[in-house]
Amino acid sequence: MKIKETLVRKLVLTELDDLDPITMILEDYGPGRGKLTVECFGDAWSAFWPAIGQCDVARFVARASTDYIASKLSNVRKHVTDYEKIAKDIGVEDIEDITLLLHEKQVAEAYGEDWMHSLPQKVNPQYEYLCRVVGVVRLACERQLQAATS
Repeated sequence: MKIKETLVRKLVLTELDDLDPITMILEDYGPGRGKLTVECFGDAWSAFWPAIGQCDVARFVARASTDYIASKLSNVRKHVTDYEKIAKDIGVEDIEDITLLLHEKQVAEAYGEDWMHSLPQKVNPQYEYLCRVVGVVRLACERQLQAATS
């Protein structure tokens, strides 16, 4: 067994608007390679980048888009089926994925014969939450870079 010790930067972000404290760990494995781990309220996400140019992970995260970082940290879907809208559109009290086929006739009338591919969608609340967390992480990386150059 080979054991290698690496250096990491751990940042704890507190006093955030409408978010619990966030712990982020930035680990650079060498020029253009690194890992980001983020934890907030018991949820944790991690991503590794084997080729990010000549920058470190903090600079890369600060410059990348929130959507890109969120998609690398998790495979949570950006959009999900809007069952509340479907229930309203077909006139039933409550509907979910498992009961959708029980109302197939009404669903087909509302969305057409190819309804399985045209159901209304909404932004996934889990994805929105992750993007809020990532936005704060990106801001922290930007501030770290500004502090290093001041």
